Amino acid sequence: IKHLWHPSEQEGYATAPIKNGIKVLGDPQPISRGFKNPMALKTLHKLKRLMNYLLAEGKIDDDTRTVVEIARELNDANKRKSLERWQNAREKENAEISKRIEEIVNQCNLSIDSSDKEMIDKYRLWVEQNEMCLYTGKTINVCDLFNGALYDFEHTIPASMSFDNELKNLSLADGIYNKQIKGKRLPTELPNYYEDAGGYTAIQPRLEFMIEKVEHFKDQVEFWSKQTKFAPTKDRKDYCIQQRHINSFDLDYWRKKLDTFTIKEYKAGWRNSQLRDTQVITKYALPYLKTVFNKVDVQKGSVTSAFREIYKIQPRMAKKSRDKHSHHAMDAAVLTLIPPAQIRDKILLRYNEEKDFNPHNTYHETPRDWKNFAAHHILSLEDEMLINFQPQHRTLTATYKNVRKRGKQQFVKQKDSDGKWHFKLDEIGLRIPLVAKGDSIRGQLHKESFFGAIKLNGEQMLVERYPISSFTKLEDCKNIIDKAVSKIVEDVLKERMANGLAFDKAKLDPVPFPSGKAVIKKVRCKVAAGRGFLNPGKALQIRKQDFPSKHEYKNFVYAQNEENTLCLYYEGVVDGKTERAFKILGLFELAQIGLKSTNDLFNEPYYNSIKTGKGKTKTSIPLSYIIKVGTKVIFYRQHKEELIELPEKELLKSVFRVYKFNEPAPGTVYCYMQHHLEARPNDQLGNGEKDLSFDNIQPRIFLGASKFKAAIEGLDFDITPDGQIHFLY
Repeated sequence: IKHLWHPSEQEGYATAPIKNGIKVLGDPQPISRGFKNPMALKTLHKLKRLMNYLLAEGKIDDDTRTVVEIARELNDANKRKSLERWQNAREKENAEISKRIEEIVNQCNLSIDSSDKEMIDKYRLWVEQNEMCLYTGKTINVCDLFNGALYDFEHTIPASMSFDNELKNLSLADGIYNKQIKGKRLPTELPNYYEDAGGYTAIQPRLEFMIEKVEHFKDQVEFWSKQTKFAPTKDRKDYCIQQRHINSFDLDYWRKKLDTFTIKEYKAGWRNSQLRDTQVITKYALPYLKTVFNKVDVQKGSVTSAFREIYKIQPRMAKKSRDKHSHHAMDAAVLTLIPPAQIRDKILLRYNEEKDFNPHNTYHETPRDWKNFAAHHILSLEDEMLINFQPQHRTLTATYKNVRKRGKQQFVKQKDSDGKWHFKLDEIGLRIPLVAKGDSIRGQLHKESFFGAIKLNGEQMLVERYPISSFTKLEDCKNIIDKAVSKIVEDVLKERMANGLAFDKAKLDPVPFPSGKAVIKKVRCKVAAGRGFLNPGKALQIRKQDFPSKHEYKNFVYAQNEENTLCLYYEGVVDGKTERAFKILGLFELAQIGLKSTNDLFNEPYYNSIKTGKGKTKTSIPLSYIIKVGTKVIFYRQHKEELIELPEKELLKSVFRVYKFNEPAPGTVYCYMQHHLEARPNDQLGNGEKDLSFDNIQPRIFLGASKFKAAIEGLDFDITPDGQIHFLY
């Protein structure tokens, strides 16, 4: 048994290959071929492309210090959405707290900034702790709350021990008790933890509310887990999964909060440190990079955050802004300034000891080996960085699959001159695996739901039967086609909510008809699409109905388009004037054409030109380029040539990335673009402005073809892996 070995125990890489006399990164797959995480493997392939380019250009060599930052992995779409919803809820709470602090400032005649994150966290902890100090049991008066001499932040598990500065490890404590009794001890080591002592009541009984919080969120997680199993639709299931995740976040917070007050021993292995991080990217990236580079370090995100404060790049207690993608570049710059592990840990110890001794202060020092360092050297990167988003377009990529029979790999065979079959061998005498190749469309052709068409008040519209339990808000009742049914459902839900039920629970029980003899299980609803409702003209005809109707519009099964895959861009000179036009091509339509490559569209008569103009001036202009999601464009005022002369900083202000296309009305096509630095979520950005401005940076814009005066990536310019723009004209 002692000789048994599993590839997870150790991952080794083959010796780095030599290319043009330079050692370069080879295959990201280790020798064991045991790398089973496709997203992480894809990341390493991107890393390989960038690093090998920099090596070939002579910008780095094998003595360059390489640092990998490890962050929490969220590889589930629902979990990412849940975290986004949870964070948005916290932001709204913070806004409400800020308003309440403003009231306290006026009430108590204080001079503090109500939007200061430190003040907001203080108020949040005050509410969490039932407006009392958990160590002494004394009620904290609202006017004394922001008096740092009386009450202040305290690390429940000392920062010098845990390196943990998150809210779950902070409490609001009586200043005298904290300095004279608590110090750098765990709560369970304090004299009044289990029983009254030293004139203070026992701490342990005051933790009962934390236990109740943990039990509450455990029940909520279990409730939403059960709801997930019985969800009638995918949307409802996703919603239940997200609710489970959101309650899990709160459960994790209160569990850890309770743990900080109840543990009797703090083990070094619990430290919030990068040394214990076992994420898969570290496991593979570290030995992979070491095949070329002599100095490879790993840092955790929390360490980078600490050094942003230590080097005065980020003010103490300030929240890091993630509104621009360039924050990653600034973090990367900070990573290069973090010293080797032995020196780093000494600096972090001094940083955390300062937090324990005086929560209002932050330990500072300057990066070693950089004279005249100033924070603006890092902060200036924000406006000097090109975010080189690299999409993968695999819509028409052919598929390859190893042929297996009963789980066994098959190999290529050939018949000899005697008519006998033999395995075909490659140049080194090995059997050649049998691989099946086929054309494919990668992506979802249309959304999963199918609809029928009806005519209501002379207007055709699409409808679908929904269970009432799938409604997300009370206003969804207005989408029910039958107005009598709509009123019954709305009245019953309102009555249940008036009796104390939340909407999420009020909708779960069946809604009875007034007679009481039957219940309403599913209702016919209009299908929402954008800001309105879906009609047959905007939907895809998937197939014919099994039983024909005398009404033509009822003879088809409809579905909603899942994604607009391509935007065909047409450009030509007509009577000395440049004419432009867009045509959108969806995935369903693309599948019906049967192309091998998107470039084949240039040879398709229906797509390789478009009519423009009216009457006698009507003419054709040719297909110029195929724009895809992720394509970057650079806008110009008059001519493309002017971009070549622009200073880089000015040029970057006009770089946008295409993120979608849409045809809100027949013949009206818009291309939607986002500034390359912009990183805020959709609900904060909206669709943006309808006109381009060169006077200020616009987060988002959407333009019709006539206003699309831009150089296009792949047609007019290319971007190197290290973000340099090279014009092609």
